Amino acid sequence: TQRSAAAPGAVGDRQITIRFNATTHPNLPWRFIPEQPSVTLRLGEEGLAFYSATNRAETPVRGVSLYNVTPEKVGRYFHKIACFCFEEQTLNPGERADMPVTFWVDPKIAEDPNTRDVTTITLSYSFFRTMEDAQKAGAVANAGPHVGRGGARQN
Repeated sequence: TQRSAAAPGAVGDRQITIRFNATTHPNLPWRFIPEQPSVTLRLGEEGLAFYSATNRAETPVRGVSLYNVTPEKVGRYFHKIACFCFEEQTLNPGERADMPVTFWVDPKIAEDPNTRDVTTITLSYSFFRTMEDAQKAGAVANAGPHVGRGGARQN
């Protein structure tokens, strides 16, 4: 995918559907979902979608997301203007956060013989607990009487 400051504006009549997918690693106690299953846009038109995350733990938890776009061959034509990816997010117990992503699809996708047949792109985000937070949670859960004395076991 590419990073852009702004979309160029809709070009022509061709439309493309962007599907949204969300997964959460098992050690992250969050509910993470796309707020809409898909949007359909004209090529070059700016799109806005929201994902939401809710912390189901009784303590603050930090997570970070990674994303991918499929089919892989369209990645060069998918442009993100704003995204929550790669930024640590901290949610307090029971807290919910809305996470926007702004994007557009380059009209050149219609000219490329390898991608002109694509009518649907899937944008997937996967949330993981940050390494530091996971280590902290593992140390607290498994430490027993050794907490604070350097003997904590970590997962």
